[in-house]
This record gives sequence, C-alpha cells and structure tokens, in this order.
Amino acid sequence: MFRHIWKFTVSAPAIALSLSAPAFAQTQDSTNADSETEIVVTGTYIQGTAKDTAIPVSVVTQEDIEKRGSPSVLDLIKTLPIAGPALGDSNQFNAAANVRNGGGTINIRSLGAQRTLVLLNGRRFAAGTADTNLLPIAAIGRVEVLKDGAAATYGSDAIAGVANFITRKNVDGLEASVDYRHVPGSDGGDYTGSLLFGYDGEGVNVLLSAAYQHRAELSVLKRDWVLQPYLTSPAGWSGTGNPGAYTAYSGPNGTGTSFGYNIDANCTDVGGYSGFAGLSPVCYYQYMPCGFRRSRACIPI
Repeated sequence: MFRHIWKFTVSAPAIALSLSAPAFAQTQDSTNADSETEIVVTGTYIQGTAKDTAIPVSVVTQEDIEKRGSPSVLDLIKTLPIAGPALGDSNQFNAAANVRNGGGTINIRSLGAQRTLVLLNGRRFAAGTADTNLLPIAAIGRVEVLKDGAAATYGSDAIAGVANFITRKNVDGLEASVDYRHVPGSDGGDYTGSLLFGYDGEGVNVLLSAAYQHRAELSVLKRDWVLQPYLTSPAGWSGTGNPGAYTAYSGPNGTGTSFGYNIDANCTDVGGYSGFAGLSPVCYYQYMPCGFRRSRACIPI
C-alpha cells in the first residue's frame, strides 16, 4: 500500500487576476487569503502470477520442459490441455497435414490452427500458419499460452488464443542433446539432435541453436489393424467394382433399364469378397493399400 499527499497553496490575488469580476475577490475574508487543497492518491502493488490476471494465461517454464524429457515443440503442444489436434509429425488428423509433411501447428480450443496466433519473443511469424517444428526445443525457455480470444488486440488470427514462445536468456556455453525413439515396425527409428551455444558477457548476449530431426518410414500397411477381413471390419472395403462389376442396360450406350450389377467371376480368387449391396451382387475389395500410397502405383488386394 502506498499513500502520497500533494499540497497546493492558492493565492487570492492570483485568483482575482483570472476572474472576470474583480470585486468578488475583494469580498473574500482575509482569513481565507491562503488555503490548502489536499489530494490523496491511494493504490496497491501486489505481486502476482500469470494465472491471477484478468485474462487466463497458461505458462510452461524451462523447468517444466526438462521434467517432461525435453520433448519436441509438437510433443510439448500435445500435453497442453487447451490445445486440440495439431498437424504434423505423428499427429495428423486430416488431409491438410499431407500438404506440408514434417510441419507442426498449435490448435487452441480445436478452432483450427489458422485461428491461433503463434509469436516468437512477442513477434509474429511470417504470414500464414506458423510451423512450430522450426523452433528448436533447446532454445525455448518459456511458453505462454493465452487461453482466451485476443482478436481485438492481434487480429482475426488470434480468435482462439495466442501462443508466445520465449527463448532462453543468459546462456553461457555450449549444450548438446540427443533423443532416440524406437518404433516397432519402422525402418530404424526416430532420432533428434540439437546444439545450443550462448554467450553472455561484456554487454553482449548471443544465442545460437540448431536441431536435426529424422523420422523413419513406417508404412501403415505394417500395422496389424489395417488389413482386416470384410466381416471383421467392412469400413476398409469398397463395392464399386475392382475386380469389375458390370451393369447391363436394355438400351444402347448405357440407356434404358438397368439390370443391376454383374460381378466378375474371379472376385474371390483375386482377394475380393463376393457380397450384396441391397439386392445387387457386388465384389468388395480392400482399398486401404491404395489409400496410403498416393504417389505410387497401387494394385488392390
């Protein structure tokens, strides 16, 4: 609590010069020639935390990051309760992740990465959705997540909230770290290496950091839950006809009355499943291998 008092002395002759009616000043009692006006300003200074602010802010410190095993930025984002599904790495929730393989985003309140503003030391990234995988975790000393919309302050890209990554300060020396993860079925495993160099002295503060990440290829076909028989999981099967399912019409060039599907006689011999769609016979085929080989020739099995 602080209290400060200002005192002002007001002279009657000075007031008389500023008034339009000098006679009024002359009628004042001589005992009130000098008067004091007291102004009292009262305030408080109570130290608090980010959680006590009017706008909710979640803070992840460097100590918190170390306790979590110094994960990647994307892995760190996944641990935040306020963050929804993020694109990139092993956390691909929709087809948009295929546009930028290896990229990572933060998605506050699951409103979309394009509605979450990402800052580095309080400054914006380049236009568009920020790639959080460009931030070496070794250089991050603090993460502040504004869990409320801040569009009035930052614009429409902060409707969901703001994530501010703050780099480490006062680092003096060289640090190196490595991380390895074995993924069963993959070609080798995943590993990450990072270097951090800092100099703090003589009025100079320098921080340099670099990281390299390798992710081994893991084909979805190596997962035992992908290729399931039709009667176990029909969701991965299609009845559009491959091997062929033919439709006969009474008229030329596909006109007239349809007589339904006529499936290929070799449906089961080539891995298909002979069944019915309603009353029409169809040849279901397993399309999962084609769905995950977008850049390769695919032969359904």
